[in-house]
Amino acid sequence: EDQHIPHLWISKFYSTLEKEEESLSHLVLLAEGCTPPRAADEYKTIGERYIAINQVSQAIEYFEKAMHHNENIGVKKRLNKLKSKIQHHEISSN
Repeated sequence: EDQHIPHLWISKFYSTLEKEEESLSHLVLLAEGCTPPRAADEYKTIGERYIAINQVSQAIEYFEKAMHHNENIGVKKRLNKLKSKIQHHEISSN
């Protein structure tokens, strides 16, 4: 059974205040208290929001969590593209 639904409301509140990190931390708490299908959706959303604030490493982490709960969540191509981007950046930095 899904739990921690108040974290969704708190997340939305912080988002309206443009406090994205605080908002995302409550979405993580929400996802951790959800059933696997719902958790996969929440982790996907978290990954997308991390992309929006240009935090690629965190996006990768949450897309992987989404796939752990549902391998057909629809982030595999995006995840691979992000991993390539990180790898390319690391190679060009050396």
